[in-house]
Amino acid sequence: MARGIVYWHPERLDKLREMILQNKPITEIARYFGKKPEAIRMIISLHKLKSQKSTRGITSIEHKRKQISQKDIAKRLQMLQNLEVKPEAIEQQFKDEQLLAWVRNYPLFIKEVCNVKLQPYQKKMIELMKSRKRVCFVMGRASGKTFTVALFSIAESIINPNRKIIIIAPTLRQSKILFDTITGFIASSDALYNSVTKTTSGMEFLIRFSNNSEIIALPCGDRGETIRGFRATHLIVEEAAYVPDEVFNAVIPFLATTDGNLILLGTPSGKQGKFWEAFNSPEYAKLHLPSSINKYLPKDWFLRAKNELSSISYETEILANFSQSIGSFFRLETIEKCTQKYDLTSFPESNKTYYCGIDWGRFHDKSAIIIVSKDSDNQVKVENIIEIENKALTLQTERIKKLHEVYNFRKIVAEYSGLGIMPCDKLSDEGLPIEKFHPTLANKEDVFNHLLKQMESGLVIIPNYQRLQFQLRNFKFELTAQGKMKLHHVTEEVGDDLVDALCFAVWATKESGGVAVLDPMRLDPTNIIGLW
Repeated sequence: MARGIVYWHPERLDKLREMILQNKPITEIARYFGKKPEAIRMIISLHKLKSQKSTRGITSIEHKRKQISQKDIAKRLQMLQNLEVKPEAIEQQFKDEQLLAWVRNYPLFIKEVCNVKLQPYQKKMIELMKSRKRVCFVMGRASGKTFTVALFSIAESIINPNRKIIIIAPTLRQSKILFDTITGFIASSDALYNSVTKTTSGMEFLIRFSNNSEIIALPCGDRGETIRGFRATHLIVEEAAYVPDEVFNAVIPFLATTDGNLILLGTPSGKQGKFWEAFNSPEYAKLHLPSSINKYLPKDWFLRAKNELSSISYETEILANFSQSIGSFFRLETIEKCTQKYDLTSFPESNKTYYCGIDWGRFHDKSAIIIVSKDSDNQVKVENIIEIENKALTLQTERIKKLHEVYNFRKIVAEYSGLGIMPCDKLSDEGLPIEKFHPTLANKEDVFNHLLKQMESGLVIIPNYQRLQFQLRNFKFELTAQGKMKLHHVTEEVGDDLVDALCFAVWATKESGGVAVLDPMRLDPTNIIGLW
């Protein structure tokens, strides 16, 4: 596949160029370099070797292309649709009757040229993209939506001349995933490869075919400022739930002069934004499918997803359901399942491993410290809760040091921002196993989803501690317009210091190593996870 191909060393390129000029078969070249034929084709394309001239004055790649011009299915389809004068017929890989059948039947083209047999729902996707101006695909992860849209883009570009298909996604990486899927199919097919006249990569990925059709992939950014001025017959928006409204306003004009098609696809997020509006608009043809629609996904994949994802994430990522834009993060039944009646303890037991989570507070605010243990069954139990009020940060760090002398924490996790920078650095400099977390929206979502999943799985035991219970019941999530999850307390009076400290403490137990036993003679700051 195209993904993973890199630019070669000049010496290897010289040898490749030499073999090309000698008209060596692509299979022989691939064997020489220990690569697959499709990888060699993409190297030739990336290094623009198709136009290199031999010392005999013959442009070997171009000469070969002329010799096999009838293998250029894009050009031949133009000719057969009376868009060009048909040349003298020579040996053909596909008969004219086959080519004309593709015009009416894209799944047949995909089967015969791309060697892919579509599942029924994928055929339905192809039919909607071919026949409708506005399409919205709301689908679970690994359902094959990107795969199918890639195949449609190839079929549409090859079968119809002068198509301009533009793919946008929130980031360069995401737009490149779809583009790499397209180039992978092209590199694996002689018929498709022979129809390509130009490829470029960088901040803009482009494939141009001999019939003047183009596929272009672009990152959209936050406002779409860098992608204005394009014209498109088809606009494909990947991960549409995470594309800001400002970007939609910038890219919709791409279709103005062509009366083009708009295709939105992705997993859902909150009930807001253009993707949600399209899903509820009568102007859009829609498919709403969970991940389980893909028959090639093994059953244990769903079991792992169920075990690893929180209920909120599973609902959106796998079942493909739009979630409420705001609501309680912890369900009451989840909190009650984890709550037990027991007394907190200030003294460690020798056979337990201890972890600590800290939410720093200012001089007039409370700092929250939660100490947990983890047993051999991976069950985490809150052992102690300490609230510090009206104490300077220097005194708070001294308290943490004394607690560490008692508990010998395997790991201490604390927020590393604002007022938390100084105490975290001081504790780290003095050799404590401190984990510094940076509180971005994405990182907080990861860490709190982990806490929620552990609680839903019954792997967290919490006491009937009034302030902690109250904060858990009043902790809210809110989905932003970009699909990010914003987590917060209801009011300043309620607060979230204990919830944060609990989250940090449980996250501290998430490590790849085994369970360590309390050893007052030795600190073990290994297996540090650097996520927030």
